[in-house]
Amino acid sequence: RIMTELTYTKNGDYRIPDLKLSEEPESKPLGKYGMLRKTYLQEHRPVLWNQMILSETLYPHLREIDERARQRLEQMMPELMKSAGVTENLKQNAPLKWVGLMNSLKAQAEEIILNELVYPSPFAGRRLLGRRAAGCDPRHAGAYAAQEKEVSFQGVETDADFAD
Repeated sequence: RIMTELTYTKNGDYRIPDLKLSEEPESKPLGKYGMLRKTYLQEHRPVLWNQMILSETLYPHLREIDERARQRLEQMMPELMKSAGVTENLKQNAPLKWVGLMNSLKAQAEEIILNELVYPSPFAGRRLLGRRAAGCDPRHAGAYAAQEKEVSFQGVETDADFAD
């Protein structure tokens, strides 16, 4: 077992340990989605943020999120273009309409990516007793009901426990 000596910096009456990462983050800068994820973790998930910093998994995680988000965007755009009828012919005949549709499709794809990868809900797929998916799309009501019945928490009763 290798023990390194820990040094401290005095700050008023307190001694604060001088903690450093064993590896410096790679010189490659984070992309848009990695930076958004970093900000989200700092502001909304500070415990997870600190755990990841101390375990030195933060930057690999941010790079993975950034890469997966870019890949997902590249995968989704052709599918969305096909479903919306965006073609090269439209680009040549009605360029302003084409630009508007492309901007709309990219915004849709990015919203999906942000909700799935960058800002995932801590309760995704889980539901506590008495909470309903307010404003959920009625087409997905069956999926929400299936999720509600599958999840059970220790010491907390779910709707499945009250089923007749």
